[in-house]
Order: sequence, then structure tokens, then C-alpha cells
Amino acid sequence: MSAPSKEKRLKILIVVWGLRYGGGETRVYAMARFMAARGHDVTVCCLRVKGEKGEQLEREGGKVVELGKRHRYDLATLPRLYGLMRRGGFDVVDGQMTSGFRWATVAGRLARAPRIVATTYNTRFWKSRGRRLLDTCFLRLADVIVADSRTLVDEIITLAPSLREKEFRVVYNGVDLSTNGPIRPPAEVRRELGIAPGEVVAGLVARIVPHKGHMDFIEAAKAVAGEFPSLRILIVGRPEGGYEKAVEEKIRACGLGPRARVFQYDGNIFDIMGVLDLYALPSYSESLPNAVVEAMAMGKPVIATRITGLPEAVIDGETGFLVAPGDIGALAAKLRLLLSDPGLRERMGKAGREFAGRRFSPSALGDGALSAYRGG
Repeated sequence: MSAPSKEKRLKILIVVWGLRYGGGETRVYAMARFMAARGHDVTVCCLRVKGEKGEQLEREGGKVVELGKRHRYDLATLPRLYGLMRRGGFDVVDGQMTSGFRWATVAGRLARAPRIVATTYNTRFWKSRGRRLLDTCFLRLADVIVADSRTLVDEIITLAPSLREKEFRVVYNGVDLSTNGPIRPPAEVRRELGIAPGEVVAGLVARIVPHKGHMDFIEAAKAVAGEFPSLRILIVGRPEGGYEKAVEEKIRACGLGPRARVFQYDGNIFDIMGVLDLYALPSYSESLPNAVVEAMAMGKPVIATRITGLPEAVIDGETGFLVAPGDIGALAAKLRLLLSDPGLRERMGKAGREFAGRRFSPSALGDGALSAYRGG
């Protein structure tokens, strides 16, 4: 689709560590596709590797540049990125996530980019005062700071008061169910996974890392398992650092071995969302994760923790439930409520789908990002 005549065509450079599978990476991929469809000239610079989503974007005709950054402190990255900016003559440079905005803000200032954007999704690493001060310096170089929730903006300003005078924009994630191609019929996927008719499936789809709350989810499942013989547990995600072994051991220790499965799914993740009866994400640290919005878009009720931007996605009592992080008793109680009431699951799933369609559409994401890019 060509850009409307009143819309100035922008040359945009989005800088990111890489485009492997993940919430932030999926967001960059969706933004690049949307903006190109609107007639803007978009280049995605992957500092280290293109990754699966970068290769997919390239196959679809998108511009993807790989700088080949060798390690975290590879200083040769800066002149390469500066050269790319000078040659490209970009109107906007957007550094995505910490690994992107650190390099993009410095190179952008050196290259005198007209508008520099820093997009950040959490303050998880700001527990270290040194890290907080360092990132604050980089964020101060940006013309505008974009966050994916209003709560995150408040958190950033609380932790780094010197950023209070900066321009902030909130741009929510956008989910497009067609992004990864056709979604397989749930009955087919259930058969493939060995899930029998009538079994109820609770799932946690996220990177398998400690802060996602996998251990709490397993403990809560253990607490209700005796009441629901048909309960099956799916834990799906990309493992990091071998943590999946600890998760599998926890499942065995809780006596859930025959009912639970931990695995990585390399197909369309919406295939997995389609077989769930409910989705849980009892995280200890998030901004506003894509997986929650994806589950809602697929019509699934969500149980999540009341942290950062999650209350802006999950409407407590309407599209799902919110519990305090670490409150396994409350998590088990909400699991019990949803597992025992198919009608409630259906009502909440429908409400979640409608809400996700309004707040978290690809057009809302793209329009919000373009507004931040233009300023004013």
C-alpha cells in the first residue's frame, strides 16, 4: 500500500541486536513490515546476527543489514554503524532495546541524525546503580524515549529522575495473527502433542528463563492437579542457559511428569496458543510481553502478575486475572477458578480478543511509532 500524499516519506533506520524469536524482535519485525507497506524506506540494522525473523523479513523484500558485532564490547561496531548512518541519510534512527539504543544514540549523535529514538521495554537490569547511570546517559542522547507501557515510563522516571524532562511516548505492542502464516487446526496440534479429547490445557509460552515464573506455575499446578484429573500442562519456549533442565526437575519433583511437557516449538507459535484453554505468565520482571497479547488475540483467558505494564493488557476480572508476583496460593486459586468454569474461560477469552484487537493491533503499533518518529 502506498503512502498517503499528505504523509511525508521517511527514511528509517531501526537498530537492534538481532531478530531472533522474542517479544522485542517480533515488534521490530511488525513495525518494519507496517512502515514499508505505508511507503516508508525502512532498513533494519542487526548489530550481530539477522536471526530467524530478520531472514524472514529479508525474504519478504525488507532491507536488513548485518554488522557482524563480535562481542558485547566490540568497539569496531561504532564506526561501522556511523558509516551506515552517514551513507544512508536517514531521517530517523531508532535504537531498540538496550543493546540497540546504546550504540544507536551515540552513532546517531556523531552522524547528526535529524531524530534519534530510544525504545526500551524494561528496567530489569537497573538494579545495578552503575548500569542505571550508564543507560541514563545513553537515553539522554535520544530526542524521544519510547516505552511499551505507561507504567514503564513512570518506572523509568522514578529510577532516573534526570530523564523527567525528556519526551516520552507510549507505543503498545501490536499482534498480527497472520504474521507467521496459517495457523494449524487445534485438534490436529492436540493429536500431535498427545492431548486427548476432553483434557484441559494450561500453558506458559515464553523464554525458559528464571524471571518468567515457571517454578511458581508448576507449584500452582501441583496444588490443583488432584482436583482436575484431565489437566495437562504445556511449557513452551526457547531455553536459555540450560534452565529448562531445572524446570523439568521441578515438574518431576511435583509429581506432574505424566501430565506436563517442556519443549521448544519452531513452527507458528499461534499453533500452540490455539490448543490452550488458559494462559499463565507469573513473571517477576516484564514490561508488556507480546505473549500475553498473543494469547488474548487467540481468545485465551490470561493469568499474569500485577507488575509494570501487565495491568494495561490484562483487565483483572474481565480478560483474565492478575496476582501478586510470588503468590502461589493466589495463582492456584485463579487456575482452579478457570479450570472449573468453561463458561468463564469462554467469556474472558472473548473479551480479551476484543480488547487486544482495539489496543494491540499492528496499525496501532505502526501509527504510534510513526508519530514518535515525526515528533510534534
